[in-house]
Amino acid sequence: ALPILLHYEGTTGLWQTLLHLLIRAGMPYAGMNVVAGVLGVAASGLILWRAPFPLVIRAALPFTYYLCYQYAVIARSYDLLPVLVFGCAAWFEQAAERPMLFTWLLCLMSAVSVHGMILAVSIGVAAIAQQRERMYVLPYLGGFAAVAALLAAAAWPVADGTFVARLNFSLEHFVEVSGRAFAAAFTGETFSSLAIVALSIPLLWRGGGLLFFAVASGLLCGVYAIVYSQVWHFGVLFLAWIFALWISSRRLVRKRRLAVGAMAVAIGVQCYWTLCAVRYDWGEAYSGSLEAARELREPGLAGRQIGRAH
Repeated sequence: ALPILLHYEGTTGLWQTLLHLLIRAGMPYAGMNVVAGVLGVAASGLILWRAPFPLVIRAALPFTYYLCYQYAVIARSYDLLPVLVFGCAAWFEQAAERPMLFTWLLCLMSAVSVHGMILAVSIGVAAIAQQRERMYVLPYLGGFAAVAALLAAAAWPVADGTFVARLNFSLEHFVEVSGRAFAAAFTGETFSSLAIVALSIPLLWRGGGLLFFAVASGLLCGVYAIVYSQVWHFGVLFLAWIFALWISSRRLVRKRRLAVGAMAVAIGVQCYWTLCAVRYDWGEAYSGSLEAARELREPGLAGRQIGRAH
């Protein structure tokens, strides 16, 4: 039944499959939050031990809004993306030596969501661009393409689906949504966010990460505008930027002062967002589900049927 349901969700099914297996193994409902937390810790570990950034940046980056809250506290499929993206960044330079591992990471990333598939394709393009002997990676590229095609077929929306009413190909809408996406991904304001990205471009250009970021950000903004977007989707754009800076910084450790300054500003703003989100959640209920469950345990309600429409 899971493949059929994916057509109605419009997403690839790695997260759903993972939860299904864990539930069958006896994981309680609260275990979903534990899984999200473990994924967040794993992504933070990769940053701390493998990222080529200054120590203060590595120490603060896990506390940014998307990495600490949206993709760790809230349990959703996007929680899988940071650990997979940072895993690819950590082994990007060894992609030719360990092509099987790298291909598996890209396949898993594609199985998270359409945003993960965009990141995987963009990372694959960047990895191929840096290889001198491209014929060597063609079998792995073919395997990834086959897996991506199967995942897309499994998640292709059905004709009677109502989640996305219609596609929007308006150029004006694309520009508007792209501005909102960059704003939400960095500082909350469009021009300062674009300024931060602009400060990082010299490093991305010289370090080889600009091709990836240009392809990934363009495709992501296209999906945001044409299909559907929410604030947590914009965090994928932030992940793409971190990945581009990661692979560029390995080659130009001493020529990244502007980029590090840009990262510091974005991190400072987002750590404040994280503080506000955690403080609110600490005192307020995220949803009414816990109170509803408690009410259902009240005497006289156990075993009774609720909510039948007439």
